Parts: sequence; C-alpha cells; structure tokens
Amino acid sequence: MGTTTLLPIWIHELVGPDQGALDIQVTAGCFMLPNIGAVFGYLAIMWLNDALGRRETYCLAVVGCLATSLFAFGHIETLDALARFMPLYGFFAIGGFGTFAVHLPELFPTRLRATGQGFCWNMGRAITAVGPLVSGVLVEVVGSVPKAAIVMSASYLIGLVAIWFGPETRGLPLPD
Repeated sequence: MGTTTLLPIWIHELVGPDQGALDIQVTAGCFMLPNIGAVFGYLAIMWLNDALGRRETYCLAVVGCLATSLFAFGHIETLDALARFMPLYGFFAIGGFGTFAVHLPELFPTRLRATGQGFCWNMGRAITAVGPLVSGVLVEVVGSVPKAAIVMSASYLIGLVAIWFGPETRGLPLPD
C-alpha cells in the first residue's frame, strides 16, 4: 500500500495543471473505486484461506499486489484507464489484508492473542508510515512518480519471503 501514497500526485499529473475541481473529483473517485474490488478480494481471501492455506493465500495476495502495482504504474497513462483499473488494484491491495484477519489470531495463544495481533497490525502500520516520507525523496531521485512507485513495489518481495518463516495454521486448533 506504500505506492498508494503516490496516487494523488500521479493523478494530479494526469489531470494536468489548473484543473482544481476535476483533480479533487478524480482523486476521490480513484480512492473509492478500489473498495469495490476490495469487497470481492475479501470474499476470495475467505475462500482461499480454507482451500489453500494461510501462507499460500498470502503469497497469492502479495503477488497480485506486486503485479497490479507494477502494471498500474508501468503501463497506465490515462485517467480513464486508471479509473477502470482501480477495482482490480483494490481486490489485491485492500482485499489481501483479509488474510491477516484469519492468520494472525491463529498464531498466538489465548493469553497473548490480542497483544500479538495488535503488535503485528501496528508494526506493519509503523513500518508503512515511512512510505510517505521516502516516496517524496524517491520521486526526486528516480525522476517520476510512476518510476518511484515501481521501486517501492519491491517491498512486496519482503512479504513473499517472510511468510515462509511462520507456521501454516490451517486446520490446526487455536493455541491455548
């Protein structure tokens, strides 16, 4: 989701200068449209968690996030194309979070469950908070918003590796 911080700047560039009201409308729409896809992403995640397992489902979600991010910032050049693409982006980038709601409670014993989940959710947020700070510098270094977003997309690779260090919890009872 770190690349999402770059969307308003990129939308402003696509809209063009001196289009204030249109800029605001398009930006708002581009942040609402992913939620349509997210609903279907959550539903798919619920089914996939049971069908494939937690780690495999997470990997599919992360690969989807990486692919949609690379496609969006690497190939989309018009507002119309971006608007049509945003529900698919939301399917993975927002809907993929559904896997945490299932997997995290299964990792911790009852006495630590709320603390463990809270720590995991909020450490993710704390680490992600660096995104907006880094993204501005990155845009300047690489020369454009889409290029910076592509570089930031590499962070998904961390998740692809990290998930395999945790246990698979599908079908196991909750730890006491």
